[in-house]
Amino acid sequence: MKDDLDAFKAAFRRHAAGVAAITARDAQGKPVGFTATSLASLSAVPPLATFNMARSASSWPAIAETERVVIHMLGARNRSLAETMSGDNASRFVGEHWHEGAHGLPILDNVTTWMVGRIIERFPVHNSVLVVVQIESGEVGADDAPLLYHERQYLRPGDVA
Repeated sequence: MKDDLDAFKAAFRRHAAGVAAITARDAQGKPVGFTATSLASLSAVPPLATFNMARSASSWPAIAETERVVIHMLGARNRSLAETMSGDNASRFVGEHWHEGAHGLPILDNVTTWMVGRIIERFPVHNSVLVVVQIESGEVGADDAPLLYHERQYLRPGDVA
């Protein structure tokens, strides 16, 4: 029998989740970003979304200070992009997989959807933060099969065993 923390971690590794990437600029103007499996719709009117992140995350200082973020929905074609955005933070914006959008924010290319939003609340909970974003604009890209995060891997639904 596993202790509570091990059981909790194992349970959520087995809980397949959709994959999003969040991007912003830090106080020095450098692009920052990370993958998020905690993205959720909070309200349609007004359009609100939430995501969670650890305060120990490398991108947290930027999210703590910035006014706006871009939320990107990733599809199966974006598996390598998800790996890049969850890899070494110094390499996340190396290459031609993004461009600068409104407010100077980094927009990831070829994603299924991206939305620019203004952070309206940050709720600290223990060592994490629940971030609430009001969506201001966005764009829908080409449709794609879903990308899931399951057992520490990015997979298409048919790949999940």
